[in-house]
Amino acid sequence: MDSMARLGGFDVGELIAGLPAFKGQRGVVQLRELAPIVDPGAESFGESASRRRWHAADLPRPTTQISVEDGGVEVYRVDLGLPELRWGVEYKGRRWHTAATDVERDVARVEWLERCRGYVIDELDHRNVFGSDADAVERLRAGFEHARETFASRRRRFWVLTSSCADSACKLRRLGVQLAPTRRIWG
Repeated sequence: MDSMARLGGFDVGELIAGLPAFKGQRGVVQLRELAPIVDPGAESFGESASRRRWHAADLPRPTTQISVEDGGVEVYRVDLGLPELRWGVEYKGRRWHTAATDVERDVARVEWLERCRGYVIDELDHRNVFGSDADAVERLRAGFEHARETFASRRRRFWVLTSSCADSACKLRRLGVQLAPTRRIWG
């Protein structure tokens, strides 16, 4: 449903308003549960599934594709999270995050977000989100509590570090670190 909404297949508000028309039809119970949490910001099935686990953890509604800027330019987007707590969650899909260069880029990206923007980034992959051993709900609850407990100290540290991270995206490029593209091309 997220993908269809992202492609403009329907308006989420219209879907929710039209739910009574589906009364008595097969699947309407699931539709009533899913429609309010549809989010066209999800860029992959893994991100949608992670957000579904987020809702199962009974956390505040997340923001998807949180834009993180450096010098007024978007350098990263965090899959989902609570920007007011500077807490983000990244789904590490096999397609985009398993090659050695992907892993290296992801590590540099998370370090920059934590050091220069005061974020806490939790990562999920298919083992956390899917299957009988999935532990995403517990991990998300623990991550949320950690982000809440550490927010004040991270905020203070962030304001102090901001000057030392000025133009840090340029510094990262000079060190040879490839910044994540702001748009993914799905083929």
